[in-house]
Amino acid sequence: LGTRSIKKKLLQATTGGFLKNENKVTIVKALDKVSFKLVKGDRLAIIGHNGAGKSTLLRVLAGAYQPSSGKLITKGQVTPLIDARIGSDEEATGFENIILRGMYLGFSKAQMLERLDEIAAFADLGEFLHLPVHTYSSGMRIRLFFAITTMIKPEILIMDEWIATGDENFRAKADSKIKEIIANTNILVLASHSKAIIEKWCNKAIWLEHGKIIEFGDFKPVFQAYQKTKKPKQN
Repeated sequence: LGTRSIKKKLLQATTGGFLKNENKVTIVKALDKVSFKLVKGDRLAIIGHNGAGKSTLLRVLAGAYQPSSGKLITKGQVTPLIDARIGSDEEATGFENIILRGMYLGFSKAQMLERLDEIAAFADLGEFLHLPVHTYSSGMRIRLFFAITTMIKPEILIMDEWIATGDENFRAKADSKIKEIIANTNILVLASHSKAIIEKWCNKAIWLEHGKIIEFGDFKPVFQAYQKTKKPKQN
């Protein structure tokens, strides 16, 4: 193999996508012919190895990425909980970020002001809410941005497991609230590496590899097939 061929294969391995060159610009095809339909009551787990396209698919479903071909059809309000940084401002205070992220999630400023005290109480950050977010630890940021989600009643909830990085006491409180939110949402789409989390919440699964759907259907058979690919080969 030449140097360029080796470089291309390494990039394919690390990105999980398919590469092509257009006018000397490398383009990664993160998703390829992904097609599926969800209905009310579906709780979908997106599974796959690192680089399979899980995060990209979440962002497409959330409306953060626009597909370069095909189309996304949604009926109902989509609420994304996929990145604690989206809709935030590092230089703004905790209180200001409550307003900003709430507006990102589709609420008006007036609605956020009405819920300000409730959200602040759930976050339990005290005087830190008067300080810029860039002074916060990662755990404090998660507490702040998750607290904002306690007010949502989504029809379609798109989420990953970023909340799992919070401290133990907060995770227990957050887990209780997540159960309440999921119970009241029509459709859940969740990307996670945790078997316990997706078994607990999901009834369907999509197995992605290199941006393509390997299997889609009821959770148990799809997850069992995926698990077999993770077992070490016997000599």
